[in-house]
Amino acid sequence: MPAGRPSDYRPEYCQAVIDHCSQGATLTSFAASIDQGRATIYRWQDEHPAFRDACSRARAKCQDWWEKCFRDGVKDRQFQANAALTAMTAMFDDFRPPAQRQELHITGNVNVRSLPRAELEKLAAQVIDIEEVKPAQLEPQTGENTPDAST
Repeated sequence: MPAGRPSDYRPEYCQAVIDHCSQGATLTSFAASIDQGRATIYRWQDEHPAFRDACSRARAKCQDWWEKCFRDGVKDRQFQANAALTAMTAMFDDFRPPAQRQELHITGNVNVRSLPRAELEKLAAQVIDIEEVKPAQLEPQTGENTPDAST
């Protein structure tokens, strides 16, 4: 660790993070509970293998808590399955669909600045769903990084 302010990390945080997350709370919530930022929690995981292991177990406990709520909730007529699934999908990788990956293979060098707008849109459509892009995102940018007509 570089010289400077001593770390706020404490070995007792290993059990504390597991206990905190076993009630459905996230690592971010744990960070807030000990007056730290999320980046600090990630840094401590890199610096302290025991804390990294504890955070892994804490994430499993958190997911287990939410899965139990989900299972119990489906028995309730007022249970909002879509809201629960949206939350689970946002929080846990297990609930996300496999990534849909599109690859664009270009051989040689392509100077995209010299391509006409229609060609740029065609290339972009191969990589992203063009319907998701707002028209303003496709407009030429102004400012110092925009090439002028002479280039």
